Amino acid sequence: MKIITAIACAALALPAIADEQFGELTTESPTWDRISTTGLTADGTCGGAIAIDSVNDAVPYEKYYIQASAPNTPLEVRAKSQHANSIDFDPFLAVYCGSFDPLQPMMNLLHADDDSLSFPNALVYLPPEDFVLAPDQTLVVIVTTYSNWAPTQYGEYEIILGDNLIFVNPCAADLNGDGVLNFFDVSAFLTAFNATDPSADFNNDGMFNFFDVSAFLAEFNAGCP
Repeated sequence: MKIITAIACAALALPAIADEQFGELTTESPTWDRISTTGLTADGTCGGAIAIDSVNDAVPYEKYYIQASAPNTPLEVRAKSQHANSIDFDPFLAVYCGSFDPLQPMMNLLHADDDSLSFPNALVYLPPEDFVLAPDQTLVVIVTTYSNWAPTQYGEYEIILGDNLIFVNPCAADLNGDGVLNFFDVSAFLTAFNATDPSADFNNDGMFNFFDVSAFLAEFNAGCP
C-alpha cells in the first residue's frame, strides 16, 4: 500500500508536459495580410489587442487550435525556426480568440510577436494575472513568417505550447485541413470511408456504416470555428 501511495504521489508531482508540433510554410500554404507588432498593445482580453497593418501581403501561414487541459492556464506559445542559418526563416506568431479571418487580421486578435524569444524565434506570452484560459475555451494560433519579400517566407518550424496547453481539432469534418468545409472534404471522407480508413470512423465504434456518415454530415453542417 505504501508503495502504491508513493507511486501515486510521484505521479502527481510530475511537471506538465509541453505539447509540440513541427510544421512548414510552403507555396501550398494559405496566405494573409500579416499584421505588424509595431505599436502592438494587448490588455489580456479577447479582441483587446491593437495592431497596425503590415506592408506584407500574401504571407503564408498555418493555423492551429489550442485549449487548456487545466483551469487557470496562462497563454504561452513559442515558434522556433528549424533552420541552422537563422536568416533562412524567421517565424512570427499571432493568437486569436474564437475565430480567425485572414481578410480581417485585426478582428479577435489577442496577442502577436516577432522576436520576443530572440531572433529568429517568437513567443506569445500573457502572465496569469493578465489572462488565463478556461478549459472549454479555444484559441487560434497563426504561425507565419516575418515578411514575403525576403527569402525567408517559406521554412520549417517547431511550435511549442506552455504547460497544460494542448493542440485540438475543433473542426473534425475539415479532412483536408485547409480550414474550409467544401466538396473536397466530402470527397476525402468518401475516399476514407470506402478504404475503411480510421479517419472516417466518425463515431469511433470501430465500424464503418451509416452512423459514421451521419456523424460526418453533422460535423460538416456545424461548420468550423
